[in-house]
Amino acid sequence: MTSRDPAVQRNLVDLLAEIDKLQVAEDQLSTELTQVRARKSSLLQLANAEVAIGRLPDEVLTEIFRHLDGGWENDELPFLLRASQVTKRWRHVTFSNPSLWSTIELRPNSHSRHYQTRLVKEYLARSGASLLDIEIHMCEDQDRTQVVDLLIPEIDRCLRLAVESTNELALQTLFRALHNQYAPCLQHLQIDLEIDDEQNNTLWIEENRTLAHGLPSLNFLETRGINMHDWLPPLGGVKSIYMADCYSANLLSYSKFREILIASTSLTHLELEGMINCSTQDDVTLIEMPSLISLSVLPPDYVNPTPYMRNIFTTISAPSLQTLCLKKVYGQQFRAFLETFRSASCHPVLETLVLDSVTGLEYLTPRFALSSPTIRHLSLKFTDPAPVLQLLTSHNFDPLWPLLQTLTVDSIDNAFLRSFISDRISIGLPLVKLRYGTESQAVSNNFPTSEMNWFVERLRLEKVSYHDM
Repeated sequence: MTSRDPAVQRNLVDLLAEIDKLQVAEDQLSTELTQVRARKSSLLQLANAEVAIGRLPDEVLTEIFRHLDGGWENDELPFLLRASQVTKRWRHVTFSNPSLWSTIELRPNSHSRHYQTRLVKEYLARSGASLLDIEIHMCEDQDRTQVVDLLIPEIDRCLRLAVESTNELALQTLFRALHNQYAPCLQHLQIDLEIDDEQNNTLWIEENRTLAHGLPSLNFLETRGINMHDWLPPLGGVKSIYMADCYSANLLSYSKFREILIASTSLTHLELEGMINCSTQDDVTLIEMPSLISLSVLPPDYVNPTPYMRNIFTTISAPSLQTLCLKKVYGQQFRAFLETFRSASCHPVLETLVLDSVTGLEYLTPRFALSSPTIRHLSLKFTDPAPVLQLLTSHNFDPLWPLLQTLTVDSIDNAFLRSFISDRISIGLPLVKLRYGTESQAVSNNFPTSEMNWFVERLRLEKVSYHDM
């Protein structure tokens, strides 16, 4: 064995000693860096605590975070999850409140058509036992089983379920999975189908009873673009139903619609937009709906709109009705409504009448006003108010709608309006409020400044957007 060169040996020892010194210096610097970072973090927390949002109590932050229920679009992180990563305190607040994680969107990513399964599972886990608000979006060419696998195990704690689909088969798969389920907490159920072609009847050969084992808490039911009879849930406790069609929907027969009304024994609000195929041969036997307080009707514009109006207002008997809204009712359709509108004894508490985009008001007669003597609020949106107001002013000696207090209009000759207001004052039945519709609250009032004072001196003048009319 050859001996090492003494010079090389000494050099190696010196190098090892230098390495040891550098390691000690590195350890000291690492310790100092950790301390600096900790001090920096502490100072940042103190600085954050001094800003306004940093001084908010945890309870207030929780309520703010409760409104961060979006951000699932475009494969991004939801707003709540982003907020939880801002500061240590925000993370603690979000993670210690399970109810914050109860709003979930199942939205397919734009490329793979798959849901963010891991993210959804994280939300479900963090939500604990909280009731869930779930939105499901379905599209073409996606894995249909993911929705079933994620939703069905949680249906017993679902408070709201909204489904929006452009894939009829995926929607039918979901309904089939929900067939024999029980949803004790579900209050809001919303189904929206929008497809390019007509519905495929072969998918709905068998009558489906969605959640057939019970929906004891169901309060609101909305369906658009799909025949409700294809997936009818139990309706006994439902308070509000909204039904709307689209060009692809299989229309509901009037006999099936009658079955829905008869089953909805607790219904208080009914809004119809097309969806029902009516004819003069339909059974229009009276159906008593003693709990119904609000009815809104928009007839279809492509199939039998006149029988639609006649059948609905011949069939439904609603003695507790307080609000009646007609939308896009034209000419002969409005005439059919007038012909089937019953006497005052059939709706003794009707207070609000809304005519939205209605024509055919030349068919109005005193009989209609006498059939609804309890009207207090008349709203005329995108509807010529002249025929109505002329009818009222032509009967000053035997006043029509004597309880009328509020008038809502969006366009009218101001001179004619002043005359009507003056006439009501002269017969001792003055209006209390005039609501004038504009494009938005920011739009200047249509009344010239010179006329404004005249109206203000005689009633309360309120400017409202078209949306709020």
